[in-house]
Amino acid sequence: MSFLAPVFLGALVAVAGPLIIHLLNRRRYRTVEWAAMDFLRVAIRRNKRVLEIRDMILLALRTLAVLFFILAMAQPFMSTDNASTYQGEPVHAILVVDNSLSMAYRPLDKTLLEQAQEKAAIFIRELPEGSRISVIPLCGSTALNSAAAYTSSEDALEALSHIELSDRANKMSEAASLAKQAIDEQPDLPTKRVVILSDMQKNAWSDNDLNTSFAGLNNVQLVSVGPDQRSNAWVEELEVRDGMADIETPSIFTATLRYQGQSPRTGIRVTLTAGEEVVDDRTVTLTPGQHLQLVFEHRFDVAGSAGEPLFVPVTLQISGDELNEDNSRSIMVPVVSRIPVVFIDQLGAREYPRMNRYGETYPLRNLLAAPTGTGLADKSMIEVRHLTIDQVTNTALADARLVVIAGIRAPTEAAVKMLREYADQGGQIFIAAGGEFEPLAWHESAWKDGTGILPAPLKELPIGQLPPPTGVQNWPVFKLNPNALSEEIIDLELTEVERRAIISLPFFYKAVGIDTEGLDAFTDAMGETLADTENQSLPNWLKWTPPNHHLNPEQTVEQKVARARTRVMGEYDNGEPFLLRRYVGKGQIVMMTTGCYPAWNNLAADAGVILLDGLLRAQLGHSMPNRDLVPAHELVLPVLARDQKASFEITHPGKTTPESIFADPLNSNRFGLRLSSLNKRGVYGIERLSEGDREDGWKRQFALAGPASESELSRLNANDFKEAYQSKEIQWVSNDGSITLDGGFTSGRRLWKLFLLLAVTCLLIEMLMLRETKLQGRSS
Repeated sequence: MSFLAPVFLGALVAVAGPLIIHLLNRRRYRTVEWAAMDFLRVAIRRNKRVLEIRDMILLALRTLAVLFFILAMAQPFMSTDNASTYQGEPVHAILVVDNSLSMAYRPLDKTLLEQAQEKAAIFIRELPEGSRISVIPLCGSTALNSAAAYTSSEDALEALSHIELSDRANKMSEAASLAKQAIDEQPDLPTKRVVILSDMQKNAWSDNDLNTSFAGLNNVQLVSVGPDQRSNAWVEELEVRDGMADIETPSIFTATLRYQGQSPRTGIRVTLTAGEEVVDDRTVTLTPGQHLQLVFEHRFDVAGSAGEPLFVPVTLQISGDELNEDNSRSIMVPVVSRIPVVFIDQLGAREYPRMNRYGETYPLRNLLAAPTGTGLADKSMIEVRHLTIDQVTNTALADARLVVIAGIRAPTEAAVKMLREYADQGGQIFIAAGGEFEPLAWHESAWKDGTGILPAPLKELPIGQLPPPTGVQNWPVFKLNPNALSEEIIDLELTEVERRAIISLPFFYKAVGIDTEGLDAFTDAMGETLADTENQSLPNWLKWTPPNHHLNPEQTVEQKVARARTRVMGEYDNGEPFLLRRYVGKGQIVMMTTGCYPAWNNLAADAGVILLDGLLRAQLGHSMPNRDLVPAHELVLPVLARDQKASFEITHPGKTTPESIFADPLNSNRFGLRLSSLNKRGVYGIERLSEGDREDGWKRQFALAGPASESELSRLNANDFKEAYQSKEIQWVSNDGSITLDGGFTSGRRLWKLFLLLAVTCLLIEMLMLRETKLQGRSS
């Protein structure tokens, strides 16, 4: 026997209550001094046996009443094993329908999602009267409440028809989790049938094994829809070099096409569009398993400013196949005219090329503002501001997207304060050693217990030594550890073999040591530091708005500490840090513990210069607003407080009619647009409508695309399932099979009513017996 509410069984200890009370009452007595005691004793002996029988009956009735009441509250039922034939009782059916992008595959006249909906509809119509149905879209839906359990088949069928495709990936572990939640929400109907309808992509099983995911679930049917053999071509990647574009030089776009199939596919039309303009149109052939990389060029003719880039949607489209939804990918490209970058080194403008006197930032300036070969070098996208540390002012920093500091002995206290304010507001700072760098002086002026611009405290003694000017053969050097350079901070966009080859080339004579013990102590106390600074107002002299990639005002203190913690992003082969990163306020500080100019290393004299270029361009890209998003159940777009009552419209991809939306309060002084229907791939537009004599409304666009892994249609078939999993609780249903109601069932679900009736009956009999005893007492 099982119980729907076993928590009440703990109250069974109360069954002993009547017995305890009975025993306590037997110990109570009193002495009566009375002349007629002899006659009383005779009467008591005569009725003693009758009274004992009555007390035992009352004790049994009271005990049974408590027992029956507790059993009624626990709601007992009986269940059979999992292999039983269906007995016709009502069930709670949990239907989890895969609505990920791959379910848009159309082998004939219907998509896989439509086939799954048809199978689920047939099963719903076969459910007996009194059943409940949970209809759950695996990748979420804005059209229905997946937590609801419908009591009528009509409502369930209506919900099933409203499931729409979502540009997300599915995971079978998530399907099992959703099924368990639905079961817990309907405990009063213990006969369960879990049905998961999916195309059974292999990627969906990659994060967990079946036994772990489905532990605790019984009567599960995995329904496979669609054919075993599938072919698909898709756009896997689309990127713009450097993460931005300008109007002076052509922008380079790289795209990757992939194809899975049994035979080559010819005549695939590839079209690149920027805004409304067709940039390129070509035809390609794809072979099975191929990764085809394409390169496009386009020069934009309109740009925004460094503070407010102009975002242009760029889309790559290929000709259609059985899965059209992944045949395009869009990105939003920030187009700017000039981006100021401040370079600070030991010489500033006092460089003297004839004497070969260059500041430490010279290689970095050449990287970011390199001659184009078109005679437009003076119109490079990067505007170089070359300063010494004592020339740094708010005016020079206010519109700069990046500050590069290298080779100086140490910053002044005023410069540290100014640069920290710059980072707090969202600025990007890159610090390198080299040149006249003095670790102890830097530590004293720029660490300041974590309130300066250093990402970590420094050691007084360096790592390694510079060779003497005369040169010595076989001077000791150290190299980079290829396994300890994070692609999160520098993505070289190379194959693994090429990446390791580039990283293994540079060698180093000298680097600055990091005091890891001091850093650990600072990290432990970071929670209190954040609490102290949260209530302080930030300066507001930056002329551009930071993207806030990693800021969330609703984060807990622990989450904020994790974000602000200094991380080692690269190491030398001796285990010492090469790169460190720390988020400060809204900005980011990156430190390279060696120099940039050929003295401390050969970074700028060999292919290692690619590392320097990648580092700086990654930070520049990090300063740009991110308009390339992934599908989400909800996206919050902050708006100004003055727009809290304004009207907005959002336009979805492929739709011409906009949808009205309004701002919601996020907290006491922040407002935002809650966008909850971002399921489809493409470009979305949001516009604030003009009101009366107010200025024209602003517009925003962003591109949305799901994971490329969803386009890989390799699937788990029945043989794979049987070889990998041996669970008796899970049934595999092939594409031509039917969903059944067979499985474990329950009976006696209404026993609680019988137990409740028995409890009431015991109480009534007790009342009648006590009433009869009372009447007899009065008559005597």
